[in-house]
Order: sequence, then structure tokens, then C-alpha cells
Amino acid sequence: MRRGLLTGLSLATAFAASAALADGEFLQLDVAEGGTVGVVGSVTRGDLNYGAVYTGYDGGAALGLSVTATLGWPEFATVKFGPTLGYDYSESDDETESNYGAKISIERYMPTGFGALYGLAEYNSIDDAYFLLLQPSFGQSGFGMELTSGGSDNYEERAIALTKRFDGTPFTVRAGYKFDSEESFVGFAINTF
Repeated sequence: MRRGLLTGLSLATAFAASAALADGEFLQLDVAEGGTVGVVGSVTRGDLNYGAVYTGYDGGAALGLSVTATLGWPEFATVKFGPTLGYDYSESDDETESNYGAKISIERYMPTGFGALYGLAEYNSIDDAYFLLLQPSFGQSGFGMELTSGGSDNYEERAIALTKRFDGTPFTVRAGYKFDSEESFVGFAINTF
């Protein structure tokens, strides 16, 4: 069953990579010192956003897929809503559990005197999961920061990361610390938004 989760992740990642020549893609990979691997992918075309989130950890893995549509309200932010599928795999009983639900998110990007500020809040009805992100970026330096808080019925996590985007590219390197699990992580992101 874990092979099925990895196949789904591979397909989602390939879809994101195959569209990497157009605007509106995001791919992020993080590896934590405890062996946890996290992958987030997103592709936006018009009013539709296709998303995938994968987490591999000691004893199991989880995969979430979503398709959300941009709603026309409010004007100061982007609101998206749509269905989600979730898969959880446990090595201890070699079983995969699937769930379906709905996700809503609100995000806003604002230019500032120091660079820019991006905020995201999302809620997924599967396991009452939430995710909050505040991301300041500092002008032409390419440096940025991420403050995140997330959780569900199964976990809670707060983290901080420092980022560096390379000039003229959508490529960013990341390093940070997860406060609840008390582990450092490194990774990269490709963002064409």
C-alpha cells in the first residue's frame, strides 16, 4: 500500500514538473533530521488549483490531494474552496485509510516598504487540519522568513525557516526548526507564482 502512496506522489510531482514552464507552480521538499520527508506541490491554471501534500515519517506516510476553485470574494484576498482526498498508511498494520473532505483557504500577497508579505490560512475538514503561514521577504536581497503553525486531530507543529531565493530563478533554499518535534530541517522550493 505504501507503493500506492508513493505512486500518487510521483504522479502529482510529475504533473507539477511537466507544467513548470508556465506561471503558477509551486514545489517544496523538506527533510528533517528525524527522517521525516515533506513534499508540497501546487499548480494553478485560471481559477483552479491542483494540490498535493506528502509526508513520510517513521512508521507511515500520508498523502493529501485537492482541487480548489477561486471564489470571487473578498477583493482584498484570494479565497479557494474545493474537495480533498486523504490517504494515511501505517507500517505497523500495513493498511491504508482513505478519507474525503473539503478545503478552504485564504491568501494575500502585499508589497511593503521592506519587500513583500505573504499570508496563507487554510482549513481541511479531514482530521480538522489547519495551516497558517506568514512569509516576509526582504526586497532584492532574496532573503525571506517563514513562520508556520499547523495541526490536526493527529499532530501539532510550529516552525520557523530562513529562505534564500537565487537571483533570476524560481529556486529557493530553506533551513529551519520545528518547535514541537524539536528537529531541524533543510529543503528547497521552486515557486513561479
